[in-house]
Amino acid sequence: MQRSPAEGYQQASLSEQKVDGEDFIQTDVCPKAGDVILDLGCGTGELSAHLAELVGPEGMVTGVDPDKERIQLAKETHSQIENLSFVEGSAINFPGIGAKVYDIIFSNYALHWMTNKQQVFKNIPAEGYQQASLSGQKVDGEDFIQTDVYPKAGDVILDLGCGTGELSAYLAQLVGPEGKVTGVDPDKERIQLAKEAHSQIENLSFVEGSAINFPGIGAEVYDIIFSNYALHWMTNKQQVFKNMFDSLKVGGKVAVQYMSYLPLFDYNAYVLLNPENAERIFRLFHFESKTKMECYCLSAGFDEIIRSFDTHCKGLVFETVQEFLEWQWSTTCGLFDPSLATEERLKKYLGPYTDEDGKLSLDFRGTKHEKVTVCRLLAVKKDKEHL
Repeated sequence: MQRSPAEGYQQASLSEQKVDGEDFIQTDVCPKAGDVILDLGCGTGELSAHLAELVGPEGMVTGVDPDKERIQLAKETHSQIENLSFVEGSAINFPGIGAKVYDIIFSNYALHWMTNKQQVFKNIPAEGYQQASLSGQKVDGEDFIQTDVYPKAGDVILDLGCGTGELSAYLAQLVGPEGKVTGVDPDKERIQLAKEAHSQIENLSFVEGSAINFPGIGAEVYDIIFSNYALHWMTNKQQVFKNMFDSLKVGGKVAVQYMSYLPLFDYNAYVLLNPENAERIFRLFHFESKTKMECYCLSAGFDEIIRSFDTHCKGLVFETVQEFLEWQWSTTCGLFDPSLATEERLKKYLGPYTDEDGKLSLDFRGTKHEKVTVCRLLAVKKDKEHL
């Protein structure tokens, strides 16, 4: 019986490519027990299996290849290896792309088949995040600014967790040329994209940083410290509020919009559509209750919380399933893998959002299952001498 191309490739891999690959691994790669490894262009998985053996049961190896038959053969051949998985994908579409989850990305005899190697080495979900920001987060953020934050002409503002800068640009427009806005985000690629997208705005700058490392920290230079959909990603919120308090001018205010819980539609998306990655996605979030946030705020030195309340999200509407999947991918730093959302998984997940006539509604602002809310908190730094 004639062998398939994938089987022929497998036999070739057992000789030349496997010998060279194992030598490379042993003499240069040196994987350690517990390492999480991506094998990019894994073929039929011989080297992926070798890597899985080396990292041991506490490690994990994911093999990715664009050839469906090779991936299927890899799955069949190495199905007994528990810390090894195979996914059909490519250098521009693989699990965890841009999410900084791998200790080693390994590729053997594959790079010379790939086009656009600059993108291969860079691959990040920042542009997808930018598109997501143009819908849901931007809608809710602008509403927050218009109804509660009220920036004035001349204000100096810090946008903490600015992403790709859409709301920073909006704030810069509102404070005018006599004001100034600085956007800060820990993601280098998002900051770079923000700089490129908004380079024409003279009173706006972007800096790679975080809630514990930003321009003017502790210097009482800001009229407003603004944060939209970012606080629930941050750890040590007590320190975050203290840093914000110390960086505000007397009379300045903090204005934060954040999630206090994981909405059911998100939870189900991770569990039903990406069970392979769900636990890692859950570990990204650091939700805390509105009451806890208020305590952190007051403990940091804020004497008056102007408002602290829940409001309904206004931007969770998606035109297509693909748009929804890409939103999940970009807002989880690439950990959510759209390619794992099979037709069978999607049918199960989308069932509650499909009516009796088969019409699908991807409007998560308020369904019969839940009404998604977001928390808003505003507090003022008062002059101690006048209390």
